Amino acid sequence: MTINDEKLKEYWSSNSINYLTPQRYQLELLWTEAKDLNFSDEEIEKFYKENSFEYVDKNGTIKPLEEVKSEIVKALTLKKLRKEALLARSKFKKGKIEATEVITVDENDKRFPQEIWGQIKNAKVDEVLKPKVVGNKYVTVKIKSIIPPQKMSFEEAKELVKRGFFGGKRKGGEGL
Repeated sequence: MTINDEKLKEYWSSNSINYLTPQRYQLELLWTEAKDLNFSDEEIEKFYKENSFEYVDKNGTIKPLEEVKSEIVKALTLKKLRKEALLARSKFKKGKIEATEVITVDENDKRFPQEIWGQIKNAKVDEVLKPKVVGNKYVTVKIKSIIPPQKMSFEEAKELVKRGFFGGKRKGGEGL
């Protein structure tokens, strides 16, 4: 079945309340990344001995150092970066350093884990969150603005309207 845009627009205008954008957030991001961090074999071995219980296989056996060395380097890197990220957050909060990136994202955008989204959703405008790990680096998030859901234009909603229109027709709904 083919349908022209006029019928879709008619359907959209009578159901436009069902076609809203997600809540959006304008965020200022301060990324803290590792810069040429090298760890001696002694540092790696010491960390492994202190934290070997973290590196077990599915049978509960502690994995050998050689097998988990890259994981240990990542953990050591994040440990050192945490201090830098906390200091950077303090400067960022006081306006002494600028954001690395300013973005506008839909709520629950996949570039941040749900833990961070939980904090973003509960934050107020201009609040600066504590640094959190994303991948191999830390991000400090400042909520610049919260953009509530708004009605989508026909062009934004067109694909959703098609699905709603044809879904209503199949279910015996009020398709046009």
